[in-house]
Amino acid sequence: MKLKLVIINLGVAAVAMAATPASGPSLQLGSREVDLGFVAVDSVSHGDVWVYNKGDEPLVITQVFTDCGCTATEYAKDLIAPGDSAILKVSFNSRGRSPGSFRKAVRIRSNARNRTQILFVKGRVKRPVRK
Repeated sequence: MKLKLVIINLGVAAVAMAATPASGPSLQLGSREVDLGFVAVDSVSHGDVWVYNKGDEPLVITQVFTDCGCTATEYAKDLIAPGDSAILKVSFNSRGRSPGSFRKAVRIRSNARNRTQILFVKGRVKRPVRK
């Protein structure tokens, strides 16, 4: 009988803990992918993605990594208050890139519970027009 009560109490405690929302900042992206469409050869294309703080403490983006030097980012170094948002700007430089599709990863590191988020930048470098 005591064993049954202990098991039931443990079950109730586990359910209660699971139902309690975690505190702290929480990074959520407006989109997991930025589609730049067709990109001209030897040009730079830009796109934006919204970054939201869905947590209850300030969010700080600490680092942003890209796959290669052809992809760059620009973001606010300020705190993002709970419930607030900011824009992460991404750019792709097609100089020296072969015509065809591309898909580059952007890793966003922050102080959020979900420490790292991945965003993809994709598009297609157009073939140059021959004259």
